[in-house]
Amino acid sequence: MNKRLQGALAGVLIGVLLTGGISYAKTAVENISVNYNNIKVYVDNERQTLKDANGTTIEPFIYNGTTYLPVRAVAELADMTVTWDDSTKSVYLWDRTVPEQDLVVVCPPYKSKNCSVYGVGDYFNMDGQKYDRGFRLFSSAGYAQFNLEGKYKTLEVTIGHSDTTDRDKSVTFIIDGKNAGTVSLPAGCKPQRYSVDLNRCSDLKISIDGGPDIGFGVMIVK
Repeated sequence: MNKRLQGALAGVLIGVLLTGGISYAKTAVENISVNYNNIKVYVDNERQTLKDANGTTIEPFIYNGTTYLPVRAVAELADMTVTWDDSTKSVYLWDRTVPEQDLVVVCPPYKSKNCSVYGVGDYFNMDGQKYDRGFRLFSSAGYAQFNLEGKYKTLEVTIGHSDTTDRDKSVTFIIDGKNAGTVSLPAGCKPQRYSVDLNRCSDLKISIDGGPDIGFGVMIVK
């Protein structure tokens, strides 16, 4: 996307966020009347469908003479990254994609149970091989939870039996409170590389079932 369009869309985003003078500082809840009038958005004369993080179509609206557009949907048209910090009620915009990074290095679990985290040069074993930049869940009730702040599109991770290999196990990925898929680990299987679609989620929870000692190595988010 060209810089002129990116700059224009960035201006739209800032206008959406700051319209209304000092009203951006309000924390109260108000009931307002808005006008939905089949507003269309075009990029290079091509009509766009604006969607939220869950894939639901969102329609722009007019309030007090100002047209309001969804920040995330419009930013993505400009190849920008959007994150939301709920603790400070802040929207962050970047003009380039966040580079790939080691998950447990840049974003260690904020909540976990029966979990050991391994940094760079701190190793655990899977099938006789050493792995770092990951974690182990050493109980069938183990889990690790990460606050991703909407920064990442995908997770690449190697998953395998870490110690006990004589039973079937499974790993479940929960994204923003919804089950996003399960990986089966039959008894005796080798570690495998998996890719998980994060869809710029805010919260990622990884849990296990069927038995302990599952390793997650070289966890790359991008």
